[in-house]
Amino acid sequence: MKSVTKIFGLLIPSLLCSTLFAEGILVGPQGTVYRGESREKADVPSGVDLDKNRGAAGRGGIANPNLEAIRTAQDAFAEVDSRLKSVFSETPEMKSAAEALHNAQQMLNAAETQVMAGLLADPTYSATLVKRDAAKQKLDELRASERAAPEQITAAAAEAMTHGSVLTRMQTDAMRKSLAVTDGKKALAAASASIADLQKKLKESLAQNTEWTGKKKKLDDARAKLAIK
Repeated sequence: MKSVTKIFGLLIPSLLCSTLFAEGILVGPQGTVYRGESREKADVPSGVDLDKNRGAAGRGGIANPNLEAIRTAQDAFAEVDSRLKSVFSETPEMKSAAEALHNAQQMLNAAETQVMAGLLADPTYSATLVKRDAAKQKLDELRASERAAPEQITAAAAEAMTHGSVLTRMQTDAMRKSLAVTDGKKALAAASASIADLQKKLKESLAQNTEWTGKKKKLDDARAKLAIK
């Protein structure tokens, strides 16, 4: 069940965020509304205290009716959206697809682990790994030293990179030659495609659901009434 919830969580859009800060909307004194990606980037004039007014009179500020309407509509939409998606996540089709995705990922992980174990047993790979680690340690020591010349640091970095490139190439070749890794990638791709198809199916079903579309329209209408400074 946990894996299904995790997979299904990817379907929930940012629209469900319960705070208007995620929407790039900040409220200042007198209910003035400012737009910005964050508090730091918002177009708020110098001297305006955003914390003094969050748009609700009960929290020490002056309420903005349009803003409160958005909050109410957003909460209502979030409830129905989350409920319908939760129901969809419990369908046999969705559960089966999520389980297939999990199993495919486990299959690929096991195959890759087996390949890496084989590489570590290879004398050439192991020797190169030791050289790479020694080069990285030398590079770290040179960077920490105040007496190291730039040329020394450059040379050490190049050596570490060269050994690292050899290791990467050996890993890539070994993974490519492994039938188990190839099968795991194919299974993962197929499972991912099934999830994508179900996401599309969910989106289409929500668009046909009168309760969902009704709540979304109310939210869109409430946002349209909000005067942006």
